Amino acid sequence: MTAAPTRRSGGPATSSPATATGRGGWWTPPVPDRAAVLLAPYGRQNQIDVVLQQAWDDLLDHGTDGLRLLLNLLTAFPPERLADDGFVAQSDWAGRPDPRTRRRSAAFIASYQDRLAHLADVAVPCLVVGFELDTDTFAARAREVADAIPVAEYLELPGLGHAAPAAEPHRGWPPVLGFLARHHPAR
Repeated sequence: MTAAPTRRSGGPATSSPATATGRGGWWTPPVPDRAAVLLAPYGRQNQIDVVLQQAWDDLLDHGTDGLRLLLNLLTAFPPERLADDGFVAQSDWAGRPDPRTRRRSAAFIASYQDRLAHLADVAVPCLVVGFELDTDTFAARAREVADAIPVAEYLELPGLGHAAPAAEPHRGWPPVLGFLARHHPAR
């Protein structure tokens, strides 16, 4: 199911929310002045996040690498990639997570509640990209983010899962680069 890109129009800019870094610190991302791209975003916590975080924690606590890899694969890739024996055989791409990093990530995700209302203040053009077969953040949640941003275009890429930017770069990046080129022309 593909949604045609849709455009919305303006609202005032505000400061950016604080965001967790991979090293356990916090930073405030700069407010883009021309355009922004959001890949597979979500603007609110939901019950599937709670279930997935508990599963990730259980896997980390019990050292079950095979189950962790399975959960990585099922939440990141579309069924046709998972049916490819060669792809799955070489797929220990995620490695064993550092328990401290995993805990920080889980704490950040748990703290990320409903922020959709704040997105109404975004004033720069945004491309919000959802992936049809994303079973991690889900295309419907990306659509919610696009609907909340007055100056957003929404694009849903068919047949792609959450890891599309890395797993299918030839399909995931061209619309992003095209959008950025329109809003950040060469000088």
